[in-house]
Amino acid sequence: MRPDYVEVFLNLGDLFLEQNRYQDAENTYKSAIKLRPDFVQVYSNLGNLFKQQKRYQAAEDCYLIALELSPDYVDAHFNRSMLLLSQGYFQKGWEEYESRFHVNNENRQTFPPEIRVPLWQGESLSGRCILIWPEQGVGDEIMFASCLYDLKNSKAQIILACDIRLRDLFSRSFPFVKVVDKDPLNRYQKIESSLDYHCGIGSLPKFFRNNLNTIIQSVKQCILIKRFYQIFCDIKLNCIQ
Repeated sequence: MRPDYVEVFLNLGDLFLEQNRYQDAENTYKSAIKLRPDFVQVYSNLGNLFKQQKRYQAAEDCYLIALELSPDYVDAHFNRSMLLLSQGYFQKGWEEYESRFHVNNENRQTFPPEIRVPLWQGESLSGRCILIWPEQGVGDEIMFASCLYDLKNSKAQIILACDIRLRDLFSRSFPFVKVVDKDPLNRYQKIESSLDYHCGIGSLPKFFRNNLNTIIQSVKQCILIKRFYQIFCDIKLNCIQ
C-alpha cells in the first residue's frame, strides 16, 4: 500500500470515532500505526478514543508515545491535559493546559494580547499591576473567575478584561478588581503602560487550583456567579420586554 494512504486510515478512524463505532475506530487507527509506526497524530487520536471509553491508562500511554515521538505536538499535550484534570492530577494537568494557546495549535481559540509586558509566571505581585485577559467564551470566563479571590491575596492591582455582558456582574462580584471591556483588537494599548504583568484567566488555576479542596471551593463560587449571571440576564430581558 502507498505510504500516503495512511492518511486515509486516520480520517476513517476519526469518522468511526465520531459515530461512536469504537472497535472499528481502534482497528483502523492500529492499521495506520502498522503502516507508519511514527504517525504521531494517530497515537493522539487513539488516546482520545481510549479516553472516551474510560480506558484511561491506555489513553495516557498513547499520549506519551505521541509526545515521545514529537515533544512539541500540541494536540497531544492538550488532550493529555484534559485526561489528567479529569483524573484529579491537577498540577500537571494545568501545566499541560497551557498548550491551548501554543502557536502550533491549529485549532486554538485563545490568543494572548499583543502587548510588551511579561506573562505572569507566579512572581510576587505585591505592589504590581496585572491584566487578566479573557479566553474563549462567557462560560470559560465565569468558570475561572473564582480564582480572582485567590489573586486578591497577592496585594496586586488587578485589571480584569471581560466580555461586555459580564462587566456589571464582575464589577459587583469582585469589587477589588478594576473591570474593563475586552479589547476587540487584543492590544490593550490604553492601559499597557500601567501594567507589570498579564495572564490569561484560564491560566490562573495553574497557581490556585492544584488540589481537590480548592477545586470544590471553586465549584461553589462558580455556581454562585452563574446564578447571579442568570438573574442579571433575566432582569435585562424583562426590562426589554
